[in-house]
Amino acid sequence: MVSSTFRIVGEDHGEYYHASDRIIIYLNKHENMADLLSTITHEYLHYCVKEECLDDDQEERLIFAMLWAEEYC
Repeated sequence: MVSSTFRIVGEDHGEYYHASDRIIIYLNKHENMADLLSTITHEYLHYCVKEECLDDDQEERLIFAMLWAEEYC
């Protein structure tokens, strides 16, 4: 099971740690609630596809396509 933590300050929007199934969301990097929800979704998708045989670049491209699927159709 994945666990989530929200921190006020960080260098990135969010991070997912495969080894510990942990997500950290950094609030200072978000401009509005939609941006925050997008990051939360993005990091949870990392958790969902972690068992697939993808390198980091392939995983990021897959998640990007999933989040922007309506724009591509």
